[in-house]
Amino acid sequence: MIGEADYRGLITRLQSLNSDIATKGLHDFPDSDGKLLTGYAYGEYYDWDLYFENIYLSYYGISRYNFTNFKVFLDRQQPDGFVSRTIGITYPRPAQMFKPFLAQIAVLGSKQNGDDYEWLRARYYARLQKYLQR
Repeated sequence: MIGEADYRGLITRLQSLNSDIATKGLHDFPDSDGKLLTGYAYGEYYDWDLYFENIYLSYYGISRYNFTNFKVFLDRQQPDGFVSRTIGITYPRPAQMFKPFLAQIAVLGSKQNGDDYEWLRARYYARLQKYLQR
């Protein structure tokens, strides 16, 4: 059981974390239709971090970053289905494949928005298939 002092400390820490996300973890990115979410103040976007950061924000009812980050990653997909595990400003790693978290992000965001998967149909469903096949 968590004690009262620990609980108050947790509330304070979560408020600090949420403030850091709002002030340091959201960045403009070329060709994005909104801010991108990153756990890093310097604007690097990693594969599985995106998934877990969006799960954290989902506890606060925030799902829009599922879509902004997802779209930028898939818009940079190579013709053979390859999606880099990182995008950003510091040191891109084009030879490292993104893990299958994009599929989970698509489901997470869609479930949080009334089970709406239609946004995938026009542009991203075929890309997601190619990515998973690779």
